[in-house]
Amino acid sequence: EVLEALAAEHEGNTEGMPPVVLLSSSDDPAERARARAHAIVSDYLVKPLTRGLVERLHAIATTPATA
Repeated sequence: EVLEALAAEHEGNTEGMPPVVLLSSSDDPAERARARAHAIVSDYLVKPLTRGLVERLHAIATTPATA
C-alpha cells in the first residue's frame, strides 16, 4: 500500500525521488518479486543487516538517481 501511494503521489515520475529500499525478514521469492514489481523500489534486502548489506544501502543512498 505504501509503494502504491508513493507511486501515485509522484504520478509515476520517479525523477528526483529518493531511493526506496525495502528491508524485510522474509526471503520468500514471491514477496521479493511483488516488491520489485514496483518501479520505485531500488532494492529488497533481507534482514538481519550485515556489513555487506549496510555497504549496499550506502551505495544506493549516495549514487545519484538517473532519469
